[in-house]
Order: sequence, then structure tokens, then C-alpha cells
Amino acid sequence: MCTSTKALLAALVSNTAFGLSFLFVKVALDRAVPTVLLTIRFVLAFAILSLLLLTGRQKASFKGKPTGKLLIMSLIEPVLYYVCETKGV
Repeated sequence: MCTSTKALLAALVSNTAFGLSFLFVKVALDRAVPTVLLTIRFVLAFAILSLLLLTGRQKASFKGKPTGKLLIMSLIEPVLYYVCETKGV
């Protein structure tokens, strides 16, 4: 498979997942309040990422990186994005 085909396929899969997330949020909000939905999303993401790090399937190295700025960005971006997405839907 050539590089441009792989890129187009990756873009298609990524945009499909992004679009489906809005659909799933809309359906989930019929059954749960926004704060519960956000809690479930963040706890599930934390559990999966922790499992990947603990089993060694994923590695994380912060050597030489500005950890203060990284910490601020890692807290503000997903929290702000998902709160706005959930409230907007």
C-alpha cells in the first residue's frame, strides 16, 4: 500500500471516530447527566493508559521536557474540550 493511500485511510478512520464521538455523546446524554458522562470518560481513559504503562506496552519519558507546561496543557486541553463538547451537544 502506498504512502498516500495509508494517509488517506488514516484520515478517514480518524475523522470517522471523531464524528462518531459526537453521536455517542448525544446518545449517552439521554441516559446520564454531563458530569457523570465526563467522569466515566476520564476514569476509563486513565485506567486504560495506566494499564498500558504498567504492562510495558507503552512507554513514557519526560526527560528534558518542560513538565510544568506539559502538566498545565494536559489538564486544560482535554478538560476544556470535553466539557465544552458535552455541554454543546
